[in-house]
Amino acid sequence: MVNELAGRWEGDGTTNEDSPIHGTLDLEPLAGGRGLAVEFKAVAQDGSVLFRHRGILAGDRLAFLDDAIGELKILDRRAENVYGSGEPQHEESYRLEVSFLVGAPGEMDLTIRSGLPGQPFTPRVRAHLSRIPYATDPS
Repeated sequence: MVNELAGRWEGDGTTNEDSPIHGTLDLEPLAGGRGLAVEFKAVAQDGSVLFRHRGILAGDRLAFLDDAIGELKILDRRAENVYGSGEPQHEESYRLEVSFLVGAPGEMDLTIRSGLPGQPFTPRVRAHLSRIPYATDPS
């Protein structure tokens, strides 16, 4: 199921501060079809890159380089295309969840939720993305 998500996805969304963003999600198949290289970039209206997240999605795990805390986090599969670390209700620890929810064909809602210790577990970014066909290689 994971490799069915492969490709480029783009669309608009908001940050946790309700700032508008344009998001690009690249999901590139790994050798042998064993997973996906993940890269999500959020760009502000002025063209500045707000953040870039990278990771590897393989099996029931997502290795996710979290820019908010500067650490690599291993997220376990919680549901179809939903990966998380830490229990959302446990405010004494850091929690993170990434979801790639596919709706209509070629449409996806990406949500990254997090909560620092002592803070609520809330969406950091939400974006509605559409699959973008890759350009044909002229060679």
